[in-house]
Amino acid sequence: KYYIHTIILFVIMFGFGFLPSVGTITPLGMKVLGVFLGMLYGWCFIEMLWPSLIGLVALGLSGYCPIQEAFIAGFGDNIVLILFLTLILSVFFEESGFSSWIADWLLSRKILIGRPWIFTTVFLFTSYIACLFIGAFAAPIILWSVFYKLCDRVGFKRGDQYVSIIIFGTVFASLASMQIFPWKVLAVMVIGMAGVAIEPLKYFVIQFILSLLLVIGYILAC
Repeated sequence: KYYIHTIILFVIMFGFGFLPSVGTITPLGMKVLGVFLGMLYGWCFIEMLWPSLIGLVALGLSGYCPIQEAFIAGFGDNIVLILFLTLILSVFFEESGFSSWIADWLLSRKILIGRPWIFTTVFLFTSYIACLFIGAFAAPIILWSVFYKLCDRVGFKRGDQYVSIIIFGTVFASLASMQIFPWKVLAVMVIGMAGVAIEPLKYFVIQFILSLLLVIGYILAC
């Protein structure tokens, strides 16, 4: 299966650009889209590392930019640096025992004992609040290190249904929180695409209510 997925990845990444253009997409756009779809397929069915590196090479060969420029832009992006430092911090928490201490502290709270959905609510809203201070990319990674310690304590395995709910939920809550302030990246992008003027206070109130409803709706759905 691994080799079959690898062949499919290369076919998508390097062959999609030879298809006829769709709508207003240019031939170059088809090649870039193929690189993205190929990496997405590789992330889902193979792994994260080498499909990403092959994607940078394919982007350089597509004519969009030189290979060297693709690697400089990829590894020099602020998000990459933030994730790199966040992963270092996450490992520090785990090796120092800080994650274990937080996990034990959570398991000893009387309000959470025997009430898994109250724990779920508290944990997801912790991610929601943490995003406001440390960003949507850093908050889930740090919280994942704590949650995996909790899983070790209570016997959950990675890939269990409840574990997947929490892992996805922390990202979902962070992204919901990310849209509250109009100067956050997601908000700036959406407002810029809409091309409209906003009232910051009104925007904050509406987005705060909507983001809370999104997280509550996710918990109820689970």
